Amino acid sequence: MSLLRSVSSAASQTTVFQSLATQLELYMRSTDAALVNSQTELEQSHIALQQTKVDLQQATTSIAALEEKVDDFFTTTTDYRVNINAKWENIADQLALQATQQLAIQGAVSRISVGPSLAIARMLRDINMELAKKNGDAIARNNDVLEAISQQRADSQETIRRLDGMSLAHLASGLIVENLQKQYSNIGDGL
Repeated sequence: MSLLRSVSSAASQTTVFQSLATQLELYMRSTDAALVNSQTELEQSHIALQQTKVDLQQATTSIAALEEKVDDFFTTTTDYRVNINAKWENIADQLALQATQQLAIQGAVSRISVGPSLAIARMLRDINMELAKKNGDAIARNNDVLEAISQQRADSQETIRRLDGMSLAHLASGLIVENLQKQYSNIGDGL
């Protein structure tokens, strides 16, 4: 009886050990699969990390280029501002110089024009009077010429009228002489 019990107990323990071995094998397999998955994820993470590092380097390069462009922009803007300020200062200086020159010219003109203005006015008045006198003389001469032409025209018309009268008288006398000749010729024929 005791042997049977011992065999039964050993068989039971063997079953337990086999079950434990099976569970241990399943655990080891699942652990290996998890380890493989973890290694795959680790490799993928490493690849992603490398890509992130590359992206970070590119971003750093882009930021450096952008900073350089910003520096260039500020430098150009500063130069442009300096040039604009210089141009405005130059324009302001030129305007001030022109204003000074204009004031000087106005002062010189006023000093010059105060004295000779009366003499110039008198000279212009004398010139106008002389021109008016010459124009009046020319108009008078033109009127005399027109009057003489009118008189000559009247005389010519009178002469033409007289010539017309003489022509009519000559024509009438010619007719009279012709009639007398006809009468004398008729008388001669009758004799």
